[in-house]
Amino acid sequence: MAGLTVSGLALAAAISPALAQESISLGNGGYLNVLDYVIETDGEGVRTLFVKGEPDFVPEPFGPVPSDEYARTYEPLCQTLIDNSWDSLESEEIDFVVVRADFEPTVNESEFIVTRFHEALFEVTEEPGCRPIPLGVGRYNGAPDLPSGVNATARYIETGPVPRRLTMTYTLDTPIAEIERDILENAAIELCILHADLVLESQSQYYEQIETETVAITFAEGPTERGIERTETFLFGVRDYACESGLSPMISDAIRGRTADENSAEQ
Repeated sequence: MAGLTVSGLALAAAISPALAQESISLGNGGYLNVLDYVIETDGEGVRTLFVKGEPDFVPEPFGPVPSDEYARTYEPLCQTLIDNSWDSLESEEIDFVVVRADFEPTVNESEFIVTRFHEALFEVTEEPGCRPIPLGVGRYNGAPDLPSGVNATARYIETGPVPRRLTMTYTLDTPIAEIERDILENAAIELCILHADLVLESQSQYYEQIETETVAITFAEGPTERGIERTETFLFGVRDYACESGLSPMISDAIRGRTADENSAEQ
């Protein structure tokens, strides 16, 4: 990546005096001690603000976990940037925000000091706001063209609080009540094939300590004026690090092929 780097203190001052503080609250009792702010510009002119820091808690004592786990945790920090520094972010033409949190696991079986990090990626939207982009399904694959016709955008990929369950949360551009349940179920099946399999495959390669027995595809709407978020969840089993959609391999491959063809046509 060809990048333009700005010193942390200079960028913090340019964005907002509020962000020059040593720690930023994450809203859950934890803080991120910010060490640096860096802007990088890729070859296509996409500008990303990296917020680098250390959490005052140990997020994962036993080693690496999927970076998508921490989008919900670090989202308040991204929102703080939006709330306090929108004019500066807009003038800097920031497209994405990446929160990178470095830490040392409390359990280290190596003779060397091992450090880990989490990265959470957010798109800066026009509302203005921060939209989490789960990296586990691909940076530009968060809203695949589903055969069911449902427009669903990946929001969070998380394990827990139910043991051995992978929860994948999506937002819809249509109220849940306006979508027939069988169509919504078809969309969940398609996402089981198109997205869950990608995340489970990654787990099998890099995160063997995570055992997954079920996948929850959750569609979320809201929050409403009363602060309530409506959700609809569909559960699937997992076998050999693959989501059991209930469809035959031939139909599953056809869904993958159809979606890949349509995505290629759009590019």
